[in-house]
Amino acid sequence: MVCLLAEKLAQFHQIRAPIPSDGSAKWLDIQINDYFRDGSLFDSIKTDRFRDLIRQSTGQYLSLSQVDISDELIWLRDAVLGSPKILVFSHCDFNRGNILIRESIDTSIDMYFIDFDFCSYNYRGIDFGRYFSSWKHRDPKFGCDPRFPSDEEMYPFIDKYIQVADRLTGNTV
Repeated sequence: MVCLLAEKLAQFHQIRAPIPSDGSAKWLDIQINDYFRDGSLFDSIKTDRFRDLIRQSTGQYLSLSQVDISDELIWLRDAVLGSPKILVFSHCDFNRGNILIRESIDTSIDMYFIDFDFCSYNYRGIDFGRYFSSWKHRDPKFGCDPRFPSDEEMYPFIDKYIQVADRLTGNTV
């Protein structure tokens, strides 16, 4: 199932939709602004729970006053936009809830993507990240481990994606 999903995603990324393909910077700005707009992230950073998580991983408390979030967001945007990239037609909401599976009587299986309201030209990593970050959701067909997948668990998906994308584009992904 994982390999079939990777194959379908590689095919989806090759779609040439008649929409502007230069919107990745705009999309990134929208995501950052929406995520930080209402201040709820800042409120969660101030909680003891978040501080305890930081202390567990670093041995030190992180004070919000020590970090200039605006500068960090500028750095993040510049790093993402300055990195080598190939824009593909991306689902941008690639999660299990947006994948339909059809199993026929002869045991053949096919998959269909739905819910295209966030689609745009974007980085293929957007869809990879959404898929792997939802790995912990309970679904025996796509993985149901409560943790983020290991490299070994990601390899079948990534290897199949690369194989199909290389075949479709004639390039090395």
